[in-house]
Amino acid sequence: MVGNVPTGWKKLVSYPDIKKYDLSSVRVATSGGGMCSPELKKQILALFPNALLLDVLGQTEMTPIVSFRIDGDPEAIADRSVGKAIVEAKIVDENGRELPRGEIGEICYRSSSMMKGYYKDEEKTREVMQDGWFRSGDLGYFDEEGEIRTVDRKKECINTGGEKVFPLEVEEIIQSHPKVDSVCVIGVPDEEWGSAVRAVVQLTEGEKMDEQEIRDYCRGKMAGYKIPRSVVFVDEIPLSPVGKTLRQQVREQYGS
Repeated sequence: MVGNVPTGWKKLVSYPDIKKYDLSSVRVATSGGGMCSPELKKQILALFPNALLLDVLGQTEMTPIVSFRIDGDPEAIADRSVGKAIVEAKIVDENGRELPRGEIGEICYRSSSMMKGYYKDEEKTREVMQDGWFRSGDLGYFDEEGEIRTVDRKKECINTGGEKVFPLEVEEIIQSHPKVDSVCVIGVPDEEWGSAVRAVVQLTEGEKMDEQEIRDYCRGKMAGYKIPRSVVFVDEIPLSPVGKTLRQQVREQYGS
């Protein structure tokens, strides 16, 4: 079995000498800790032809797995699906009302493995624990098969001119450009629109691009209001020890 976070998988599948190794013995590849795009899943399955891919969604507060999806057929991969919940789950609106399938809202969980609360932080505990349910802070919806489709973190949603932009959607498209190593999309203050979309881009070593090239690449692949109004190129996007983008650090460094 081989396990990794999406950032680690991206580096592994693009490693120039990876085909020099015999990977036929791998039977299970696991991913978690972030969104694993359909294109990345296909690359993982191609790299390990005898393996199934287990994509896991979890949170520490739930100890920790809440759902998982198993993929083996590249043609059957469902975008943003993390499978069916293995705990009680529901999708609610801002007022806590349960939403029907297909409508985006906050994902809530309940189970016997759920935490009792945050240590010595009753206020934060009250914010996330409501009527016996844990409000995850993740936005998503149930599809027609009853599987959870994740959208983004609730707090990361960018409101620009009254329109909602989910950074992950924009990041996935920019990330698909062959010259891009990694990208983090954030909202920055804007006098006219309230917030504007900004892409912080780390290019693949040796590559060169300008802001217009990024914007042109996005055109036709997303709604116009989602296209970054500004692009900042950086040497390195800050990552956590497990390879997750440190979005708050990106905001602090490049969000003014």
